[in-house]
This record gives sequence, C-alpha cells and structure tokens, in this order.
Amino acid sequence: MRMRKCLIVFFSIFLLVGCPGYADYEYDLPNDYKLNRNSAHEIFIAPSEGWRIDNEIIPAKVVELAWNSKYVVAKQLGLKYERDNRSYQVPDQSKVYYWILDTETKKRLGPFDFNNFNVESKRLHIDNLKLKAVESYRTDI
Repeated sequence: MRMRKCLIVFFSIFLLVGCPGYADYEYDLPNDYKLNRNSAHEIFIAPSEGWRIDNEIIPAKVVELAWNSKYVVAKQLGLKYERDNRSYQVPDQSKVYYWILDTETKKRLGPFDFNNFNVESKRLHIDNLKLKAVESYRTDI
C-alpha cells in the first residue's frame, strides 16, 4: 500500500511539472553548427563544440531560420530586461534583426533590417531560402 501511494505521488508530481528539460532541445545545422534552445527565450545558433569569443554565433532569441549546405539565415528578436526583474530577459518586439552565417568560413553578417537582409541575400544568391519558425524543424516531438 505504501509503495502504491509513493508511485501515485511521484507520477502526480511528474505530470504537474512535466518532463524535465523536454522544452529544451537542439538540432544540427551545416558544418558543425547547432540551434540550441535552453529556455523559452534563450534560442541561439552556435558551433557544436560550444561558443567561444572567436566563434561567430547568432544570439538569442532566434525565432525563424533556414539553411542550405553553406549558409544559415535567421530572424532574431532582441532581448530586454523585464521592468521589475533585472535578472530575466524577454523578447523586445521593437528589435527585429536578420543574420546570415557563412558556416564554411565561419563569418557572420548582420544584424540587418529586413530590407538590407533581402539585398544581402540576393547578392549571395540565397534569396530562395525561406525563413520558418524554429519549432517547425523539430523531429523529437
């Protein structure tokens, strides 16, 4: 009886809390880059071996992206501190940036506004890449 009660409590807590880390994920991008989601707003692109000062990354919060064998393009919302909480950042809808990451040369271009992003995409012949929501690429759900 005691074991049954313990199992009921355990599964109740599990259902209330959810799977630990389930919302966090990563997936592979070309040439040893990854998209990393560490929390609702900490979604960024970095080299697989981890970020260092000499590596180019696309900072949080990445909301849309697309890629081919050489380039990763991304739409990013800047982050700002909440008014009453200086330790937690939330997306700033007024700061929308676009980035182009050359994964072969490890060079990052941007941040761009939408018009300059389109100009640079055409210049690099990658204007056929269509940005999609980050979550749409997940295969583990």
